[in-house]
Amino acid sequence: MHNDQVTVLAIHATEDRAEAMQTTLKVLEEIRQSVDKYLKFSVTVGVGTVIKDVAKLSYSYDDAVQALDYRLILGSNRMICIEDVEQRNMEKVRFDDLKEQALNRCIKVGTGQEIKETIDELFHGVEAAVSVKDYQIYLLETLTCILKAAKDSSLDIDEVFGENFAPFTEISKFTSLDEAKHWLAEMCVRIMEHIANDRQFSYKNLVEMAKEYTKNHYHEGDISINKVCSHLHISAGYFSSIFKKEAKMTFVNYLNNIRMEAAKELLRTTDMKALEIAEKVGYADANYFSFSFRKIVGVSPKEYRNSSKGG
Repeated sequence: MHNDQVTVLAIHATEDRAEAMQTTLKVLEEIRQSVDKYLKFSVTVGVGTVIKDVAKLSYSYDDAVQALDYRLILGSNRMICIEDVEQRNMEKVRFDDLKEQALNRCIKVGTGQEIKETIDELFHGVEAAVSVKDYQIYLLETLTCILKAAKDSSLDIDEVFGENFAPFTEISKFTSLDEAKHWLAEMCVRIMEHIANDRQFSYKNLVEMAKEYTKNHYHEGDISINKVCSHLHISAGYFSSIFKKEAKMTFVNYLNNIRMEAAKELLRTTDMKALEIAEKVGYADANYFSFSFRKIVGVSPKEYRNSSKGG
């Protein structure tokens, strides 16, 4: 059962498509007649295409569902084979969800080389398409997917390609498949570069905002990476990785450095005790503060104060 329909998958050992189809139709017709005779209700059967590659199984299912749509014209309580109602090339080229996902992923997180390979893969076998029209429709579907990836990433197409960019007009000008593939790959690379730049800019912005927030709140004992992430509305795992990448240190190290700089300033300019300074810079435990200070600065708070005053 699938989508409120009974879906039948027929598997044949023969390599002969016509033989496989004939055997399947014979069995289906027997089933249809038996249901009619014994269960007293009618069944309409849609039959898809014979396919050799299991990865294309979904195509045959889609064809079978489309065949069922012809009930409106041909009536129900019968078998409708897609090949009888629509002219089909068995290996007809199709731009499906898997291809769209592969191209999308590549544009958003791939490399220039991966884009070239993905485009090559997308157009592998397109020469065998039944007509120029099929080929042009496939190009249009590929182009639409690329432009959609740009839109999903909030890019301004005019900014990326210039104001006079008319991609759907360009498609009709190509004289070879290689030319079209090269043009599409160039488009993908341009979009990919803009997405990467925008991402880098947003990384920098996020890290700057985190640093700003930390500078203003380092003295609070409960400041943590989770609190900063809650303030910025992002997940801690994501934030940790971009912070380390941009700041070249972990957030915890950054926070400790900020606190130590503040502590050094207070040791140099005031006579406050270590316990008071510890509290001022966000440490509840004076011993832990002294331990951290020595670890980061290299001397104890007392030694630091003496050497700075002596200087």
